[in-house]
Amino acid sequence: MGVDSGLPDFRGKEGFWRAYPPLRKLGIRFEEMANPRWFSENPKLAWGFYGHRYNLYQSTNPHEGYRILNNWVEQFRIPSFIFTSNVDGHFGKAGWDQEILECHGSLMRLQCLENCGQPVWNLMILKIILSKFVLIHLLAYRPCQNVQDVSASPDQTF
Repeated sequence: MGVDSGLPDFRGKEGFWRAYPPLRKLGIRFEEMANPRWFSENPKLAWGFYGHRYNLYQSTNPHEGYRILNNWVEQFRIPSFIFTSNVDGHFGKAGWDQEILECHGSLMRLQCLENCGQPVWNLMILKIILSKFVLIHLLAYRPCQNVQDVSASPDQTF
């Protein structure tokens, strides 16, 4: 549903590379970049990639279809939930008040990279500053004592 809101198609190689040109230059495909190893090997590139997507998702409004689905549920009193592979958080942003099951996680939550047992937490980003798609500064709420600087990753199934 995100593509209909104006988000790029990250499954098609060209859509992803158009949305994130530095990876075209590096020859890195979406499937390669969507791997937690980047947060250890090159955290600024990893956060540049995820920060760009986060900023894009936050600046894009969910299309009318989200409201239509919600109206149907309310109008017909249909017990329901959403099962989505999208990680953009748009069902929540659109005001969906039923359960949302995100099978690939969400870029709107973080997880500690130290595997400390801390549950994922809502991404309360105050600011992600990027320059040419590379992280310059991440200012975020960090409830886990292990999380310093960029030692957390989005809650996403890699």
